[in-house]
Amino acid sequence: MTLLLNGLDLDRYCPAIVCCKLTGALVGEVPANIPLYDLGKRSRWDFPFLVFRLRRILAEFRPEFIIASMEYAAVLSWLANRLCSQRASLIARKEVMPSQARLGESFRRSKRVIDGLVDRRVDMIVAPSRGILKEFAARLEGVGIPMVQIPNVVDLGRLPAPRETGTQRPERGIVAMGRFVSWKRFDLLISALAHLPPGAAELHLIGDGPERESLQRLAGELGVSDCTHFYGYHPDPFPILKKASIGVLPSQFEPFGNVIIEMFAAGLPVVAFDVDYGPREIIRDGENGMLVRTMTSKSLAGALETLLKDAALRSEMGAKARLDAEQRYALPQAIRSYEACFAWLRDHGRSVTAA
Repeated sequence: MTLLLNGLDLDRYCPAIVCCKLTGALVGEVPANIPLYDLGKRSRWDFPFLVFRLRRILAEFRPEFIIASMEYAAVLSWLANRLCSQRASLIARKEVMPSQARLGESFRRSKRVIDGLVDRRVDMIVAPSRGILKEFAARLEGVGIPMVQIPNVVDLGRLPAPRETGTQRPERGIVAMGRFVSWKRFDLLISALAHLPPGAAELHLIGDGPERESLQRLAGELGVSDCTHFYGYHPDPFPILKKASIGVLPSQFEPFGNVIIEMFAAGLPVVAFDVDYGPREIIRDGENGMLVRTMTSKSLAGALETLLKDAALRSEMGAKARLDAEQRYALPQAIRSYEACFAWLRDHGRSVTAA
C-alpha cells in the first residue's frame, strides 16, 4: 500500500491512509504530504470503538473509494462505511486464500463466518494471485462481485538491475526471507544446508518471528551455524540480497509470495516448493527459478546444489527473473490496474447513498 501511495498521481487523486495502530518501520515509507490517521487500537476489545472512529474519519475525508487490506480491515471498513450518509465504494484487497484466512487467530471459525458475510457485500475484490481469486469465486458463487487480479509489486528503483551495475554475485550466497513461523518451513531450508557439501553455501536469513530461537538451535544441532546468518527484520532487504546469488522460498503454501518478486528484482533465481499459489504462478520452472516437487530437505538441497555448481545457469535464470520483475511486477502496471478498477466502479459500482 505504501508503494501504491508513492505511485499515485497526486494531481488526480487525494489519498489518505488509516491504520489501526500507526507504528512500525513502514510509517516512514508514506509520503509526507499524505494524511495519516491512527485509530489507536490497543486490544481486540477496541473493535466497536474503532468502527466509530473510522466512521468519523470517513465523514471528514469523504472518500470515493476505500481499499481495505486484509480481512480485519474489510470488516471494519464495511461497518464504518455503512454508518456514513455518503458511502464510498469498498475494494477488499485479499492477501490470503479463504482456506487459510485467520490462521492462528482465536475465534477463527466465527471470524471467518463474519468475513464471508462482508465479502458478499463489498463492491470489488482484488487479489494478487489467480489462485486466491479462484477460491473466492467458488466461495461467492452467484453473488456477482467483480474480482480482479492485481499482482503485488516491487520498488525497482531501490535496486538497479545487476546488468546495469556490473555486480558480481557471491558464488556461495543463498538468501531467504519472511516471518519465522512454522508453515514457512525455514527448518527445511536449514536442514537442506546441512545436506550440501561442507563450505558449499552461506545462508542469509532475513526476518523474525516466534520460530527464530528454534531455527538457531537447529542450525547449531546440524553443524551449520557458522554458515547461517540471521539478520532480523529489515524494511529494506535489498542490501542483504546483494550478498546472494540464489533466493529460496521454502513455504508449504504461499498466497502470493512478495519475497519472490523482491528476489527477482535483485536478479536472483528463486527456488521454491511447487505449492499453491504464488510459487506456481510466478516461477517458471527452469527459466527464472526452480520448483521442487517433493517437500523434503534433500530435494531442496538437490535443487540448490544444481544452481550452486552452475554459474552460467544462475546468471541466465537471474536475468530472466529481473526481466519478469520489470515487465510484470513494477509499480506502473499496478497503478494502471487500480485506476481501471476506479473507473469501472464509477460506471458500475453498487455504492448507494443512505436514506
